[in-house]
Amino acid sequence: MTGFIDKSTVEFKFDTLLCFNTTLDKMLTIRLGRQLLPIGKLDAMTYYYGVKITNKWYFFSGPVLFVERMDLSKPTSFSELHQTALEQVFRGCLKKSPKGEWEINDKFFSDLTGGGICYECKTQEDFNKVYLEVVNRNWQHESYYCLIL
Repeated sequence: MTGFIDKSTVEFKFDTLLCFNTTLDKMLTIRLGRQLLPIGKLDAMTYYYGVKITNKWYFFSGPVLFVERMDLSKPTSFSELHQTALEQVFRGCLKKSPKGEWEINDKFFSDLTGGGICYECKTQEDFNKVYLEVVNRNWQHESYYCLIL
């Protein structure tokens, strides 16, 4: 292993909200992180994605959003980080229908299997093939990991 996290300096917790697309094959949640060092000025929220391919879930982390502390003397609470995630991240999972009702925003999830990895992919099967090739290459390098359920 090329790196580690000192649990005395950082605390992580997954958000309690899991957002799924309408076909239940893509998921988003947030990993909340608090820096415990007295010099800390920022805490973080890391996108955490899941994609189901051939009946197996593959999970990976995405961008990190840093949250400036309101009170520099203590880490942001997990409750406050959750509230920020609701406002800044999870809000994109939903949209208002023409009738004014909240519904799942499948476009929000399309980037999980879109042009980021395969701009030439035309079908979900094309993406699955390319994505699994990337996962297999990552397994060959000890600095990468992927959780498969």
